[in-house]
Amino acid sequence: MLEIIKFVLEKIDFAGIAKHLRESRNRRASAKLFLILSTSYDVIELYRTILEEMQAALSGHTKSDTGHRFHLNHYRMRNLLQTQWQNLERLDLLISEMGEEVSLLENGFGNALREILPYKFGILFEAQQLLAEGRLGLGNTDINHLAKGQDGKFRTLWFTSEPPTEDRDEIAKYLHGWNGTKKDVHDVNFHDGDEFFKTLKWYIDEVQPFDQLDELERLVERYKTALIDNLTLEDVLSEFGALKRYENWTRQSHAHPAR
Repeated sequence: MLEIIKFVLEKIDFAGIAKHLRESRNRRASAKLFLILSTSYDVIELYRTILEEMQAALSGHTKSDTGHRFHLNHYRMRNLLQTQWQNLERLDLLISEMGEEVSLLENGFGNALREILPYKFGILFEAQQLLAEGRLGLGNTDINHLAKGQDGKFRTLWFTSEPPTEDRDEIAKYLHGWNGTKKDVHDVNFHDGDEFFKTLKWYIDEVQPFDQLDELERLVERYKTALIDNLTLEDVLSEFGALKRYENWTRQSHAHPAR
């Protein structure tokens, strides 16, 4: 998921957009740029918490005749993932709406945004879907399928309060969309024992999400610098309060209970 967010932010000319908005005195869109920045920091901070707690669980994991012993609260983890879903929904909405506004003034910005919209569902559609279900996608290679890894396998960690009783093969078949072609899906549940820790270790060691997170944070810092260099507080303060209330209402109106 981190690579997908990085891909999206890299495709958008934030410095160019900020400069253009200042010249056109479009304060509403300028305020949205600052909200995108704030939401990006929320995503980074929460994802770091998720990674640190999973790494701590992996480091402290032991196994005996009585089962696995580790410290990871599945209720908390599921809540963290669903909060991240809300963050991504907000980020997606802000970027999409800002793109519509600036494309009316400068079509080049709108064209760049349309190039990264998979289908018409939004930039981070699948990420939101999986997070809302308490799943963390472990891939990093495909804008349309954030769970897909370089080896072609679709990997997710799925957090539930009890072991799932559903047909796992049937769930896996449709989890990432069904187009008639079978996918190599590894939907590993919190209660799957050895397989859960094997997959978690693979993710930490092979995908190296902490390095990805650091890189994403550096990108957002560059984004922050671009805004500071091209916008002033005067550009956004007159609209920021009203826009913040509007975005909070929009986020609530788009929220759906997770399964």
